[in-house]
Amino acid sequence: MRGRIGFVLLIVATAAAAGWGFERYIDHRSSFYASRERIVPVRYTNYYFKGGGFEAGAVPESFCAPASKAIPATAHIVASIGETAQTSGSGTIISEDGYIVTNHHVVDGADYIQVTLNNRKVLRARLVGSDPGADLAVLKVDAEGLPFLLWGNSNDVKVGQWVLAVGYPFSLETTVTAGIISAKGQGLVPRGPARPGLVDRRTDPGEAFIQTDAAVNFGNSGGPLVDLSGEVVGIVTAMATPTGVYTGYSFAIPGNVAERTVKEIIRNGGIR
Repeated sequence: MRGRIGFVLLIVATAAAAGWGFERYIDHRSSFYASRERIVPVRYTNYYFKGGGFEAGAVPESFCAPASKAIPATAHIVASIGETAQTSGSGTIISEDGYIVTNHHVVDGADYIQVTLNNRKVLRARLVGSDPGADLAVLKVDAEGLPFLLWGNSNDVKVGQWVLAVGYPFSLETTVTAGIISAKGQGLVPRGPARPGLVDRRTDPGEAFIQTDAAVNFGNSGGPLVDLSGEVVGIVTAMATPTGVYTGYSFAIPGNVAERTVKEIIRNGGIR
């Protein structure tokens, strides 16, 4: 009998000790996370390779610096065709005296082209020239001292690097979206009738797009794709969409291709 009582007392004592220990453990955890002096340091888990070793901080703290360069140098373009039709797109200002790059398909057939700057100033633009094959056009407005963007080297962009797409989707105010370079050298095969600038790279190896997951929509065409230094590495031109709206991937004409084409258009009024 005394053995049974002792066994029961042992069980009770063990349970009490276990309960006391668990309570102390919970109190300890709560105080650990609640105490400002004992917060566990948090670090990003990404790294990038630089100078022979890995360093933290591949994700920028913000995209404010490149955005602040690109926003003032991106214009809203409205092209009127006849008395009823209009197209809306974006333009990339490339000189302080008013040269603006956009897509050919934004201004194709336009009778009147209106440019609205980021400061809301409205100007009439004339078409300097265009290249339907490259889907590029150059506009000129009478202005001086405009903010403008520099061309970057699109050959140097790498898959995985951050970029920003800037433009006027759905005729909204200047909009900035961030993404990465998803692929380079993409050829696009259009559904339906052939459209300028959307071709199969297998039959036209000169047409090779930069693919990005920075969100674009209708109205982004002609806007800049910039790197984190704020330089133009592409001109946004198309999106992959079975639904008619952005579904994950967009495409830009490489900046090096655009720069060469634009210089020839300005020099000769077109492509010879």
